[in-house]
Amino acid sequence: MFIIFSRWFDNERNFQGVRSGIFQISTHRNGLKTIEGNYSNDELNGVVKVKYSNNTWIEGIFSKGSLHGFCRHFSDKDRLSFLGYYFNGKPSGTCWKIIDGGGCVVGKVDTEGKLTGSDIAYLYPDFETALIGSFENGMMVNARQCSVIGTASERGCLQVPMFSDPTGPSFCREIASASFVTSQPMLKDPYETKLIKVRPSKLQGAAEGLFARADIGDNVILAFYNGIRLPSDYDEEDTWEENAYKIFDPANKPDGALDILEKHRSTSFYNASLAHKVNHSFEPNCQFLVFDHPRWGLIPCIGSTRHIDACEEIFVRYGYDLDLCPEWYLEAWKKGNEKL
Repeated sequence: MFIIFSRWFDNERNFQGVRSGIFQISTHRNGLKTIEGNYSNDELNGVVKVKYSNNTWIEGIFSKGSLHGFCRHFSDKDRLSFLGYYFNGKPSGTCWKIIDGGGCVVGKVDTEGKLTGSDIAYLYPDFETALIGSFENGMMVNARQCSVIGTASERGCLQVPMFSDPTGPSFCREIASASFVTSQPMLKDPYETKLIKVRPSKLQGAAEGLFARADIGDNVILAFYNGIRLPSDYDEEDTWEENAYKIFDPANKPDGALDILEKHRSTSFYNASLAHKVNHSFEPNCQFLVFDHPRWGLIPCIGSTRHIDACEEIFVRYGYDLDLCPEWYLEAWKKGNEKL
């Protein structure tokens, strides 16, 4: 049912009319684009690559026309998005869901091939810090902190993490709205807490800032930015001070924004996420990125752009327009250019 145009590299059909050989098929049906692999006995067998019309693709082992063996899924940007084993066309056993702009979810899939159950884990980008508990189709419902303490092999082709016993309070998925941020404002993120801390800033005129707890390499996610979600038609406040914590909302493009409630600007009342404590520099060591967080969903985050020493302050460039910026920002820009 897939074939519209086909190009056969071996025999299209043998003398009995049975498809056999290495092939490539192009199609526009059922969301498919191309199929490359091998036919034997008129069925897909062996390693087959399937590309879909949205440019995502899979590469896996087929048997008698169905996925039956090790398989990898890739995004339209050729990034790995799934790793696991198929049995008669469905994911089976332990599978990995790699989240673009986030960590990954791993565990044994249910009878429908979904990452649903009470013993599924989310791994942060360090592949050491984890949350393990109840997930539904790869989304965290509630989970507790644990650590990766080793790995085992499954079916000779898949690494399976082994975890410590979970400890501490439960984390649940809480997507912010215009009136809600979190039910647990003092519940710290376990990954963020390992990497950064809030201390009085060394920057003149600043109050608190973010500092590295240990040496950090480049391209490391450090902190998360969560707050109330403002709609695309929200009204700007009258002063820079009132707008100081507003930032882009990747879940509400192009004009939505996240903002930090005034009561959440102090770590005495809120430390569930800490990226809003980062200060500005025209020579930053970090940048804003996008992260798919198990608790907060799609939010901004801070990632390092170079090596950062332990106890070094973390900075990003705020990126204000020089024609529409607070006075302190313009003065900092002038001082920086005086050094050139």
